[in-house]
Amino acid sequence: MKALRWFAVVVGVLVTLVVAVVAYLAATFDPEASKPTIVDLVKRRTGRTLVIDGKIGFTLFPRIGASLGKVTLSEPDGAAIFARVDEVHVAVALVPLLLRREDVDRVTLKGLTVDLVRYEDGRTNFDDLIGQEATPPSSPSSPQASSSRTEWLRPRTSG
Repeated sequence: MKALRWFAVVVGVLVTLVVAVVAYLAATFDPEASKPTIVDLVKRRTGRTLVIDGKIGFTLFPRIGASLGKVTLSEPDGAAIFARVDEVHVAVALVPLLLRREDVDRVTLKGLTVDLVRYEDGRTNFDDLIGQEATPPSSPSSPQASSSRTEWLRPRTSG
């Protein structure tokens, strides 16, 4: 009986400690301070300018997540707006995170507007975001270049 009582006390202390740490982090962490870091990281990795006009918020339960309001992303190395969104919510599943895996559980975009452009040489204004070369294909008649194109991106011709 004494062992069960000690086990209950240890579990109670551990739960209290975890709740205290989470409460401390929630009370002292300022997500707004991470804006410049996020903007700089996007600029270095993509050459695009990210502007976060809205507030950054975090949730801890039932999923660990972040929310952003009013975000814009520029064209590569330019000032024109490529995408804008009024609200973004991203959540990751907690159990896989504890197992050192990142599982995106949910992504919600409200008011998304994207300006997709396909140039005459076959490039698009989002090739750099999906890991394709930003340079035009070496020969337009090569089978590899034409097979990688999707039908919905082909420019319309007026007849």
